[in-house]
Amino acid sequence: MLLASRGAEFLYRDAKRTLVAHAAVLADCNGDAYSDLMRSLRYSTGVVCLSFATLGMQFGCNELVGGSDVSVDDANATGTPSTGADADGAHSALPTATLNCAYTPADPGVADAKQLPSTLKWQGYAPGSDDVVTVNASDFFDCNGSKGFDVVVFEMAKFYCGSCEQDAATLEGRLAAWRAKGYGVAWVTTLVTGPDGAGPPTVAGAKEWRDKHNFKTVHVVADPGYQLLPSGKSSFGTPSFVVVDPRTQTVVKWLEGLGAQDSVVEATAQKNAATH
Repeated sequence: MLLASRGAEFLYRDAKRTLVAHAAVLADCNGDAYSDLMRSLRYSTGVVCLSFATLGMQFGCNELVGGSDVSVDDANATGTPSTGADADGAHSALPTATLNCAYTPADPGVADAKQLPSTLKWQGYAPGSDDVVTVNASDFFDCNGSKGFDVVVFEMAKFYCGSCEQDAATLEGRLAAWRAKGYGVAWVTTLVTGPDGAGPPTVAGAKEWRDKHNFKTVHVVADPGYQLLPSGKSSFGTPSFVVVDPRTQTVVKWLEGLGAQDSVVEATAQKNAATH
């Protein structure tokens, strides 16, 4: 694991955005030395669900979260929908449905048995669209199944991560197999680095990842703030997964590395599909 130590100076302009600057990175994912590589990370109050799995971390680069050093590694292991423009002028392209319940999480957080905060959101791309949209965590709340969601998966991935590439290569096929069983699986890939594998993620990078893997049914967004990192966790491997039950927006399992996520996804989908 390559560690990057850096100092950060925060400038707060409002309650919603934080600019982190003055970061020096000592090494990249391949071990090539860099000196005084400065980068800015733009934070947002929004968060979207990703996935993580419980396997050892062997390779990767450190990333900064909220002023503390956080290690990001290649794990290398085998509501109401928002349909109008938000404050940033972007639109979320998701199914609309009439729900007979409101999403008011009693115990919000990003951890097993917690409900995702209703304010979490990212910028990126919805399936089948080249328009930049805002993807809200609350968009996937489906208390009665009327939107067709039986499980939601948020996958944290990065460029130059072999395990992330491996998962992306088979993702559309697995989603098709679940649809054939009658399961409604919503998948959001959240990128935590830019196309260079080290810099902050961008919306342009999200489109590059989507097009590279020919995604047709997957949301792809940029997450420069590591918004789905559980409180107190200082390192994580990629890919990582957050599997969510859309009936209550409860985190079923926060997983790190490949291997266990699909069984959790299928079990959750099967349980909810049976209640349609």
